[in-house]
Amino acid sequence: MYLTSTSNYAYQNDTNLVLKMDNAVIPGDNVPYHTGGIETRDKFNFKYGMIEARMKYDEGNGAWPAFWMMPQFNTYGGWPRSGEIDICEHFNTTTTTQQNVFTYKQHLINQKAIIYSAPYIQNAYNVYTLLWTENSLRFFVNGKFTTSYNKAPGDTWEAWPYDQPMYIIFNQSCTDTWWYIDLNKLPFHNRVDYVRVYQASHIYNAGFEYGNALTPWTAWSANQTGAVSVVNNNAHSGTNALSLSGGEKSAEQLVTSLKPNTTYVLKAYAKLGTGTGASVGVKNYGGTTVGSAVTSNTYTQQQITFTTGATNTSALIYFYKNSVNGTAYADDFSLEEL
Repeated sequence: MYLTSTSNYAYQNDTNLVLKMDNAVIPGDNVPYHTGGIETRDKFNFKYGMIEARMKYDEGNGAWPAFWMMPQFNTYGGWPRSGEIDICEHFNTTTTTQQNVFTYKQHLINQKAIIYSAPYIQNAYNVYTLLWTENSLRFFVNGKFTTSYNKAPGDTWEAWPYDQPMYIIFNQSCTDTWWYIDLNKLPFHNRVDYVRVYQASHIYNAGFEYGNALTPWTAWSANQTGAVSVVNNNAHSGTNALSLSGGEKSAEQLVTSLKPNTTYVLKAYAKLGTGTGASVGVKNYGGTTVGSAVTSNTYTQQQITFTTGATNTSALIYFYKNSVNGTAYADDFSLEEL
């Protein structure tokens, strides 16, 4: 892989960051291929939170665009001891993108990454997301959960080096080691519309102000009518709100890094739009499902208190609407330890 420092390989075009790869002849830079990339090493790094980017990349044999993170300090030693997280890595013309995790433990087994293949929309912009907590890496594509890598009880740095700050990398690379490079397809481009990093929190996208994206909430529906969506109306605060319309629906978020045997209070504002019923609640925390019924056509705060089980460190929070056709709204979720 070659990275080229000249500005025409990493530049801004309108609203996009554009990273380019080609086989141009550059005096004084006598390599067969030139590629563009940027990184935030020594400028910006973070530990725990949510990061996402909207990207569109060219496809062709030899193309290798990526959105990934590396450790700022190599606390546990050089690669792969201190880890690597690939939020999006694409090869050639494959119909899936890869989301990979590198650990020293896995490297000792087969010298490879823990590899996940996720579907994406070809020849279009896609949003790639990582939700990083103290014990979990959760991956999404276009708001849909794809896979996770979790810290197991007793894991040391060899399996979980992800307790140290990491920096961000975007690049458009190439390789002729694993595949041939289709010269007729050059140049290859990786276009980045945006990258966003959100501060660590128990609940992410709690106010639904990440554009119109649900991520990291996931949608469940008992039928095809209506939708689980973020709408730019009926907000309790800000601009957007969560909307459940049509038949039976719910939006759920897995909350991690909770403490065992600890009492929390879940709060949310919710209201009914048209003739239906709804509730805000929590489940899968080590106790029975608990919820609060929404009964008003104006926003009222729902509060649910629960105590995690003796070994439970996560919970599934939800906003649910029953099967009666109609619409319900929710906004401004929060979770506090008592």
